[in-house]
Amino acid sequence: MATQAIGPLYSAPLLGGDDGTAQTVSLLRSLIDDAWKDSFINRTAIDIVRNAGVAQYDEASQARAIYQWVRGNFYFVNDPVSKEALRPTRDLLQLGAGDCDDFVNVMAALVGSIG
Repeated sequence: MATQAIGPLYSAPLLGGDDGTAQTVSLLRSLIDDAWKDSFINRTAIDIVRNAGVAQYDEASQARAIYQWVRGNFYFVNDPVSKEALRPTRDLLQLGAGDCDDFVNVMAALVGSIG
């Protein structure tokens, strides 16, 4: 069985306190900005809301459908000990797994890609 290579895992020692939070948010923002330009992310979001039967122009229901989909299809795993690990959104969707900030990455990317 062939395995698909997954892209880079961004892992760095986590700075302490607010600096560590700012470090994570900065990289997440960059990954999400990149995801909004990715047609795979946009197609995935559209497929999710269509398959959920959400009416057009119902943005709140679209966001709920995406949340429910991610919640049902995303397996929680911890980061390595004392590291903050982040992956590009496409890779997270292919893996179907990550931690809490990866969940935020996927949610923000999918919802943002459809406005």
